[in-house]
Amino acid sequence: MVIERVIAISGGHPHLLQLLGSHLIEHEEDNPDGIIDSYDLQESLVRICYEDRAVYGSTLHELELYDRLEALHTLLGLASESPERIVNRGFPTRIDKELAQSAIEPTQLSWFVANNVLRPTGPEAYGLVDEFLRVRILLDEAESQNEREMMEQR
Repeated sequence: MVIERVIAISGGHPHLLQLLGSHLIEHEEDNPDGIIDSYDLQESLVRICYEDRAVYGSTLHELELYDRLEALHTLLGLASESPERIVNRGFPTRIDKELAQSAIEPTQLSWFVANNVLRPTGPEAYGLVDEFLRVRILLDEAESQNEREMMEQR
């Protein structure tokens, strides 16, 4: 299961596969239990998205400054509606071009492509240039949800 998730999250990109694989091994060596499991994967993703690749914080900040973050969330929501979502939980990200063009303004879509957030993956879809950006967004959302739940319990 972990191997399939690593392949899906990386989108098959050799650099991303190597990055995630090396972090998985490092995490297992730091906390050896003899099994590379979902805990190792989660901790590796956190390390990549928050410590090793600070570019995600900058990218999210830039998306907020240019008022593009909500549009990106809209597009990512479209990706989760695809039939592939059932099989691979939406990784790698695929967004139908027609749905994208009807969901957000064309200038926003062009901005995402020009700024290397999205790339055409064929005549019918867009994909993320870096799947770890989506992982960072998902991790941030999970953290926000955890914080809200803790506040409600008080």
